[in-house]
Amino acid sequence: MEEAPEVPTPPPEIPKGKLWAALLVPPALMCAGSLIARDAASRSSSYGEEFLVMLPVGLVTILATSVLFVRVWGIRYHGRSLVLTTLGYILGQIVLCLAVWFGCCLIPFR
Repeated sequence: MEEAPEVPTPPPEIPKGKLWAALLVPPALMCAGSLIARDAASRSSSYGEEFLVMLPVGLVTILATSVLFVRVWGIRYHGRSLVLTTLGYILGQIVLCLAVWFGCCLIPFR
């Protein structure tokens, strides 16, 4: 008699809401903050130094949401794959947020 093969347990589910929040909060905050800084710069006689405030704010946001990303992603992945995807998340968010920030800098004033 042959024994029935063991059926592997399915991998745990990643909560999609928290994952999407970790992915979308930094670019959305960078876009909203840059547009607010753009309005503030258009009302003053400065050259747009308000835009420079968004860089440290974006970096802090990326680092804060990376903690959420690790908690959510760590449910399913562990070890090297978690470290690699976390580094990819941080680098990807930096590139995306810098692109959004630079794009908002190029919007002409009224």
